[in-house]
Formats: sequence, C-alpha cells, structure tokens
Amino acid sequence: MARERRIHQSLLRPPLFLSVPFDVLVAELAFLLGLFVAFGASRVVLVYAVLTLLLAHPMLARLTAKDPLALRIFAASLAYRRFYPARGTLLPARGFRPRSCLPRL
Repeated sequence: MARERRIHQSLLRPPLFLSVPFDVLVAELAFLLGLFVAFGASRVVLVYAVLTLLLAHPMLARLTAKDPLALRIFAASLAYRRFYPARGTLLPARGFRPRSCLPRL
C-alpha cells in the first residue's frame, strides 16, 4: 500500500517579494519607472507613484495572498476574450430554433 506524503506549501507556492509574486512587483516598478522617465519628477507623477504604492500594491498583495497565480491566469485568459463573452446570453443566436424531441401530432 502506497503511503501518502504531504508536500510542504513552500514547494507549491511561488516565492513572494513584498507580498506579491516577482512578475507583479516587476510590473509595478516598471510602471513607476516609466512614469518618471516619461514625465519627470513632477507632482502629478509623485501622486501617481504614492497612489500606486498605497492603493494598488496592497490590493494586488491581497489578491495574490490566496492564489499567487491569479494574475497569470487572468493574463492568459485575455487571449481567449473574443471566444468567451464576459456575460452569458439569454437569447439564442438568430436563425437558431431548438429542435423538439417530441414528435408532432
């Protein structure tokens, strides 16, 4: 009989840097660096940087706390956006009539 062995969570979860996966941290830093390079160190850029650090980063940290791969799955799903609508359709497509399984009398 095979014995079940538990796998430690550190082997399953990706490492987190500042409570977010590394690719999320790189994206945040690239956004902030791009703001400073494109627009310089103005007050508006500093406000955006502070808002990113105080609002966006904690929100992303909370999102990835339970599922660190959530943002990767979301990014991969964007490629299939055209095939799968964001909402269900209540009405059938035009020209489509459901066939009855009961014979007509």
